Amino acid sequence: MEMEWSETKAEKVWETIDMSYVLSASIFLNAEVGPVWMESELGTTLDYSVSTENVQATEKTETSTVEFTLMDDSLGDYFDLEISYDMMYKSPYFKTVAGASSCPYEPGVQGRMATNQRDEPKIKIGGAGRFDNINPEETLEITIELINDSPTSETRNYFLEVIPGSNPNNLQIDLDNAQNEALRLPYGTENGRSVKVQVTRSPTTWLYQDVKIGMYPVCEYDLFTPINQLGRQPISSTVMLTVSFLRECAEAQFVGEMTKTMQVMFNQDSGDTQQFEAYNPKYRTETWASLIEQGDLQNIRLNYRYYSADASGAYTGTKGPWREADLGGGGKAEWVRHSESGFGDPINVAMPQQEGTYEYAIKSTCGSSPVENVGERFSESVVVVVDRTSPEQFGMYEPSDGVFKFGDEIRVDFTETLQCDAVTRNPLSYYFSVTATKKECAITRTKRPTGGITACQPTGVESELFVDSMFQISCSNTPQPSIQLAFSKAAIIGGEYDKLRGHRVDVTITNVEDVAGNKNYLPGAGLVMSFEVAGALPPHLPQTKF
Repeated sequence: MEMEWSETKAEKVWETIDMSYVLSASIFLNAEVGPVWMESELGTTLDYSVSTENVQATEKTETSTVEFTLMDDSLGDYFDLEISYDMMYKSPYFKTVAGASSCPYEPGVQGRMATNQRDEPKIKIGGAGRFDNINPEETLEITIELINDSPTSETRNYFLEVIPGSNPNNLQIDLDNAQNEALRLPYGTENGRSVKVQVTRSPTTWLYQDVKIGMYPVCEYDLFTPINQLGRQPISSTVMLTVSFLRECAEAQFVGEMTKTMQVMFNQDSGDTQQFEAYNPKYRTETWASLIEQGDLQNIRLNYRYYSADASGAYTGTKGPWREADLGGGGKAEWVRHSESGFGDPINVAMPQQEGTYEYAIKSTCGSSPVENVGERFSESVVVVVDRTSPEQFGMYEPSDGVFKFGDEIRVDFTETLQCDAVTRNPLSYYFSVTATKKECAITRTKRPTGGITACQPTGVESELFVDSMFQISCSNTPQPSIQLAFSKAAIIGGEYDKLRGHRVDVTITNVEDVAGNKNYLPGAGLVMSFEVAGALPPHLPQTKF
């Protein structure tokens, strides 16, 4: 079926010509038009404009056609419609003036066979509608069977809905499109339709009882919602759903300063205990004390285990068994209650005496279950590095023969990973300190078959060297923790290196610190590397001559 209409429009075209002149007074008077006077230094002038306008009118006719189809697939339905055209929205509209419909409540028609019921929905659910011990982290999928048992053996349309008021704890039920779109079901049990329904729990509830899912005829459903125009409950079929999820064990989290990095360095200055603080993120709905009283929680205790790690504390592959931590004064490190804002009291925990890297976590125990976070639950871990050993010199320093020749290393190795981060960059400054002293020598010669070598006889004359200009200093943990020195380019070019030849230099390193914060070689008791400077500079190196 189609509808055609036309519309005629009038159009106008304007053409405007503007002309402006500056005329003298005599021309202006002859023109006999109203003046606009302009005063100027050259005399009196007038400014006027003339415009002409031509108007052309045309007519334009537009024709539009709209096709539409009217149908009703219910057996025996017919309708008498009045079709009109909406001038504003340019579309047809329809009004039912008579007819017969399988839906006895449609306005303007008589209900065909109104004394007979046309719809007979039937809904079934597997598992007798009860599902227990569901993993709280998983989605439960259930199957609902929908059957159209129409008394008149007709294909009918139905809606699904979670019946309001039957789900006070807000079980999350996803009916897919079955609640938003009508399901068209052929007649007969063999033509039934299966609908997969996704079910998940809401955040704080574990048991959902007798949640009702209803199946309604579309005809009656539309008149029943949102305002009941039927005057009665619509024809429906309902099933009840009960779901019991496994209850997750109580949650606990670390709080405090350590949570900024989730890592603690426990060194020689840390004492014997470390303070830990815990927090209940669900304190508004579940307090630890009430859960213990109800039997849903046994205890919340601090646990730890040893695991292999590199110098930075990064896990490298081997973890030991979990153990319960002890308080510094004896007894188990645990929390049984918290404040009104969810914070448990701080507890001081005895640290392991054996050095190494440990993983600490808050463990909630509720029972035995293979399901994660149900029988027991662990918080996010804090890594604790127990290292009370100061960095010590490893082996001999270089030059190991006590004589420096140009190109030799000046280096000392250590037993612990060093804190090599620079404190400042300009000039480069580390946590440790370096000083150097020149000790003048009286030069003597010792004859040997291969020739004479320089021997240093201290004269007692000493002078401090300016380290920042004399040396370049580096700290590295690869391949071995070490501190290295090299004579600077400025010292070589400026001749300062040449002035040291034949004399002894003592380099003292103090305040060496490892990554755990342990220090050695305190001021006044530093590590001393002593060597004689021998040998001339290579000839290709520039230097200042005096």
